[in-house]
Amino acid sequence: MSEKKVRLQIRHLKKMFSAHEGVEDISFDVYDHELLTLLGPSGCGKTTILRCIGGFHALDAGQILLDGKDISGLPPEQRPTNMVFQGYNLWPHMSVMGNMEFALKLKKVPEEERKRRIHQMLELVHMDGMEKKYPSQLSGGQQQRVAIARALVQQPSVLLMDEPFSALDAKIRASMRDELRRIQQETELTIIFVTHDQEEAMAISDRIAVIHQGVIQQIDTPAEIYNHPKSMFVASFIGDMNFIPENGKYRAVRPEDMILKQNGSQGEILSVMMLGHYARIRFRDNATGQEYKAFLPKENSQAYRTGMRIDYTYEHFVELNQETQA
Repeated sequence: MSEKKVRLQIRHLKKMFSAHEGVEDISFDVYDHELLTLLGPSGCGKTTILRCIGGFHALDAGQILLDGKDISGLPPEQRPTNMVFQGYNLWPHMSVMGNMEFALKLKKVPEEERKRRIHQMLELVHMDGMEKKYPSQLSGGQQQRVAIARALVQQPSVLLMDEPFSALDAKIRASMRDELRRIQQETELTIIFVTHDQEEAMAISDRIAVIHQGVIQQIDTPAEIYNHPKSMFVASFIGDMNFIPENGKYRAVRPEDMILKQNGSQGEILSVMMLGHYARIRFRDNATGQEYKAFLPKENSQAYRTGMRIDYTYEHFVELNQETQA
């Protein structure tokens, strides 16, 4: 995405709440029309970064530049950003129309323009005809659609989303991911999305910034992060990974890249678990005692049983130094 225009620049951002809690010296760019995900475990600093961008936290140091303009000192209402929260934040005493209209009225947007924008955004999120409904009459997924439409109707330069789907059940959550990606591509929105869910990040992102203990470990496309992790943390956090010691280093091997051979001597199968279209086989290396996983297609896994002796090798690996572990 290097040929694209940079929309947002984060430069040496620092926000500390205590000696060990917060983020320090965070720098990255967000491209125009990009969906960038900040991914990491709870407490890693991803929401702190997002709230600094939105103006909800004052910076200790650093700069936030939007279209080349320093917005670091502006309050949230003066920034051309908008945030969608985990808890929807809809006013229960207002209808869908009232919720969406409120900020536009404050900005003195003319009534006809307000109605045009609201109708357009509700149509975009497949909630047209729901203007008179109240939040209590909507499902969780519908409320989150309204929350997204309410943010979009203000025409933000950058949309900030803080774990917006985490309160939804798995099926609705997956549907909302697809909807968000559709909306983002149709409107060419620039979005910064926060989640701790690696599957969610891999599904919707143009790029992912993997964060651990306030440090960006890697920022790259989903494919690059999955296939070429740059640290032990990234390798272990994204998907399943085997770490095979080799000459003082580790070879990081995905379970699907493991190749098993029956009637060998290297290892012994500990368990075989069918998971739909593939099987997860857990086995132990007889020489080291280390346990590893292999994923085999369903049709190739039928012959493997617990207790079977096997040989193993692998097709692809990434070599990581021990000191890269965060």
